[in-house]
Amino acid sequence: MSEGLRVLSSGVDTLYFSSRGKLRDGLIEALEACRTEGGGRSLRFEFGEGGTAFVRRGYGWKGYRHWLEGPGFDVMVGVSETFPPVYVQLRSDFIHEMGVSVALAEVVRILVAHFFAGEFTLDLSRLDVYCDLQGWEPRPADFERFVSRATARTHHEIPGGEAELFGTGRRLSGFTFGRKEFVARIYEKRLQMAATGKDWQMSVWKDADPDAAVWRIEFQARRPVLAALELRTAEEGVRRRQGLWDYGGKWLSLREAAGHSRVSRRPVAPVWAWVQRVQLGEPCEPLVRARARLADERRLIAAWTGYSTSYAALQRLQRLTDTTQVLGASAEGYLARAGRSFEGEVEHKRSLLVDRAPVGATREA
Repeated sequence: MSEGLRVLSSGVDTLYFSSRGKLRDGLIEALEACRTEGGGRSLRFEFGEGGTAFVRRGYGWKGYRHWLEGPGFDVMVGVSETFPPVYVQLRSDFIHEMGVSVALAEVVRILVAHFFAGEFTLDLSRLDVYCDLQGWEPRPADFERFVSRATARTHHEIPGGEAELFGTGRRLSGFTFGRKEFVARIYEKRLQMAATGKDWQMSVWKDADPDAAVWRIEFQARRPVLAALELRTAEEGVRRRQGLWDYGGKWLSLREAAGHSRVSRRPVAPVWAWVQRVQLGEPCEPLVRARARLADERRLIAAWTGYSTSYAALQRLQRLTDTTQVLGASAEGYLARAGRSFEGEVEHKRSLLVDRAPVGATREA
């Protein structure tokens, strides 16, 4: 039953942590000055000439006043006594480009260099682990064969408990079990990539059949569950990520299609027994960044084409050259009325492009 199953990629997909410690003198003042200068717009924020560059967004994030979008990760900074002064989110493409261990080490290096004066903590807040596989095609009927520890299940004699069934047209796109502290998701990854336009994951997959669906199994855990699994720091989460996968494979399980009248008493299906034995890896593919940039270009071209053709239809224009000429003049007039220029807007947005450190830089440190 499990013959033909193969792992294309597996490991950590998302990593969030908070940090407590003494912030460097002058950091908050510098962020406040950037906020005032921006006047509600995003601005480049650089730690010294040639130092690490961030983009300070024109708005904060939840209880954090300053949201810094960095080279592959976000750093939220605040002064409220309710929250730790720093909250960090590593983005999935950054994790897969550098490898999660190197990515985390790079973030810690930057926190040491620019954010904290002295020691600080890395308190794990959220960790997502996953496996992308081929050779298994879930069916809508499988929904009733899943057994989970979702708390809402105790109120309903339905295997899977608090669950969501997703569908796209006549094609099944996946299931979701649980909420808040622990969530299990099973979904068709190619469908998600088609919807978002982000297909960099394909550069990570090994020996993928281009014509076959790719199913992702993903377990998302937040602090209460992570603490119960003794994964309290970001380093522990990365080093012992297999423990979260093992927990998720038992928290949720697919049972045989027939047998005992109570699904939870049926044997675990062979395909799920195979899933439970998956050993997580640490994908590292430098091509991720180039592929992500190509995806951004495709989205921009698609958006520009849609808007420009709509404008041409509105203005009863036919040719592309005529449309761009008229549209360009209209855009310049719009910017002039706002006291801005096209060249100035381009320069501003170019300043918001922040580059990552070369892959391997942290390894040498």
